[in-house]
Amino acid sequence: MTMALTHNPGLQEKRLDRFVAETDLSEKRHQISA
Repeated sequence: MTMALTHNPGLQEKRLDRFVAETDLSEKRHQISA
């Protein structure tokens, strides 16, 4: 199961996009509160 997920580039890309988007959001929140 884990190997199947690892070899699914589409799923990994979605996770990466989501991670980047969340990081981007938190950075913007820091800028607003700063």
